[in-house]
Amino acid sequence: MVASEHKIMRVMEFFVNKMGWDSSFFARSPIHIGFSLEKRIVPRCAVYQVLLSKGLIKNNSFNLTTMLKKPEKWFLTKVVNCNEEEAPELLKLYEEKLALAKQDPPGSISGWHLGDAAHRLVANSLQLRANRNAYSSEEKNVCKICRSSQQAASGRSEENS
Repeated sequence: MVASEHKIMRVMEFFVNKMGWDSSFFARSPIHIGFSLEKRIVPRCAVYQVLLSKGLIKNNSFNLTTMLKKPEKWFLTKVVNCNEEEAPELLKLYEEKLALAKQDPPGSISGWHLGDAAHRLVANSLQLRANRNAYSSEEKNVCKICRSSQQAASGRSEENS
C-alpha cells in the first residue's frame, strides 16, 4: 500500500481528532489509511457515531474496523438497514455523506470543462498562428475544424440561454 504523506495525515487527523482513536493504532493496523476518507471513512463513521449515541452499538458488539473493511452491500445490509426502525435517519445520513464526496471540490475542474478549455486553447493558438501567416496547409485545415466546432458550440450555448 502506498499513500501520500498528506493522505496519511488527513486520515490520522480524522481518526485521532474526530473519533478519539490513539495514533499508535495506525502502526498496528495501517489498513485504514488505504480507505478513501471521503467515500468510506467519513460516511461510515457518521453512521457509527449515530448508532453509538443511540446505544444501538455496545463496545464489543460492533467493531468500527469491521464496518470499514466490509463491502458497501454488507455495510448497508448489516448496519444501516438492520437499524432502520431504531434510527431511520441512517440511510439518509450515509447517502448525504457519500454525495458530498462525489461533488467536485472547490477550484477543481470537471472532465468536460477541461476538454472544452483545452480545445479553446488549441483553437486560440492556431488562430494566432493563422493571423501571423506562419502556418502550414495542415494547420489551416485544423483551424477550419476548430472554427466550425466553435460555431457549433456557440450555437448550443445560445440555444441553452
